[in-house]
Amino acid sequence: PSPLERARKALMKNTPSVALVALQGEVADEAVYLRAESLLKLGRLEEAAGAFKEAHRLLPTDSGPLGGLAETLTRLGKTQAAAPHRKSWLEGVEEPDETFLLKRSAAAMSRIAYGPASEMDEDDL
Repeated sequence: PSPLERARKALMKNTPSVALVALQGEVADEAVYLRAESLLKLGRLEEAAGAFKEAHRLLPTDSGPLGGLAETLTRLGKTQAAAPHRKSWLEGVEEPDETFLLKRSAAAMSRIAYGPASEMDEDDL
């Protein structure tokens, strides 16, 4: 399996440290995103915030990095910094922290399991 596949499997098994090892040296956009998710799961929040910012820079139209950045900033207690990212991720809907974190967790696990949704997938819905 590819490094991305190994990282996805490790994250699904809740072994983010194994995912980080699989992603060493990988520079693809999706690898940057999976690295950020791994750091978040390890509780390395400052590093995760930086990785999500980089993933968002590389994937500006992808909601995954944006949601991850909003979650990380929320967990860091930086609610003002998280607010615009969270609002954008929630498409303008106001949600309590618990609801946002639950929705974000479900979206992240889906992304980890199946990869990013392509434009073709969205058109088929």
